[in-house]
Amino acid sequence: MQYQNPPLSTTDQAKLLLSRNLRGIDEGKLAEILDKVSYFRLRAYTHPYQDASKNFIRDDWNDIWSDYVFDERLRTLLYRALSLIEITFRAQIILNMSMSHGAFWYNDSKLFMHKNSHKKILDKLTDDWDRSKENFKDDFTAKYTGLPPTWMIIETTTFGGLSKIYTNILTGLAAKDGIGKYFNFRKHEAKILSSWIYNLTAVRNICTHHGRLFSVVFSSVPIYPQNPKFNMPKWPAQNRLFASICVMTYLFDFCNTDLNFDFRAELKALISTATPSQLRRMGFPAGWAREGLFASQSK
Repeated sequence: MQYQNPPLSTTDQAKLLLSRNLRGIDEGKLAEILDKVSYFRLRAYTHPYQDASKNFIRDDWNDIWSDYVFDERLRTLLYRALSLIEITFRAQIILNMSMSHGAFWYNDSKLFMHKNSHKKILDKLTDDWDRSKENFKDDFTAKYTGLPPTWMIIETTTFGGLSKIYTNILTGLAAKDGIGKYFNFRKHEAKILSSWIYNLTAVRNICTHHGRLFSVVFSSVPIYPQNPKFNMPKWPAQNRLFASICVMTYLFDFCNTDLNFDFRAELKALISTATPSQLRRMGFPAGWAREGLFASQSK
C-alpha cells in the first residue's frame, strides 16, 4: 500500500493531537512547539501515553514535555562525556598499534581475527578517509600517493569504526592488551571492553542524532564486570541506560581533559530532576548516587 496522507500544517497537527484527548496545552502553544520540534520527533515521546488507537490514555501534556526536555538535557551531558571517551580510545588505538606494528598496520590482515571483517574494516576506513574534510588529509593527498598512516586515517573514522577495529584485532596481541591496560583492563578482559565500546557507540549515535535516549532498550549491551576493581554497582538491567552510564562513568576518569567538567556532579544534579517514571525507564536503582563508582574517581 502506498502512503496517501497529505502534509499537515503545524496548526492542523496540533488539532489532530488535541482531538485524540491530549490535555494540558492549548492549540496555539502546541502549534508553536511543533514549529520547533517536528511531529514525528515529538511522537517518540507521546507514544507511551497513547493507546493502540493513538488516543491519549493520560491527559497531561506536562508529562510528555517533561520527558522531552529531560531527554534533551541528558543527551547534551552524555555527549560531552562520550566525546572525551571517544578521543582517548582513538588515541590509544593509534599509539599502541602503530608503535608495535608500524604506520600501516590497519592494512595487514594478519593482525585481525577474520579476513572478511578486516576487508569491511579497511573499506570503512578508506570510505571515511575519502569523505573527510580535514586539513591534514588535503595536505597529505597533495604531497603523497597511497595509503595514509594510521595516525591520520584512524582520526577520520567513526566511533563505530573504532569499536569494530578494536574488537577484531587479534586477541592476545600485545598492542591490543596495551589499549585495554590504559583503562585498567587485564588481557582476558578485552571482550568486556569491546562490549562497553559497542554499547557506548549506540548511546553516542542517539545523542548525535538527537534521538530518544532515556527510555531506550539497547540491543548491544555491555558485559557486567565481576572484578571488584571496577567498583561497579549492580545493574537492574543490562539493556537500560543506567548500565551505559556506569560504563561511561568508569571510563571517563581515564579520558577527561577538562578540569572544569565534573561529570559525576552534573549527572547527579540532572538525575535529581528525573521523575520516578523516568528513573524506572532508565533502570536507575534506589540509592545509586551513594555507590562507590559515583562517589569518587575510579582511576
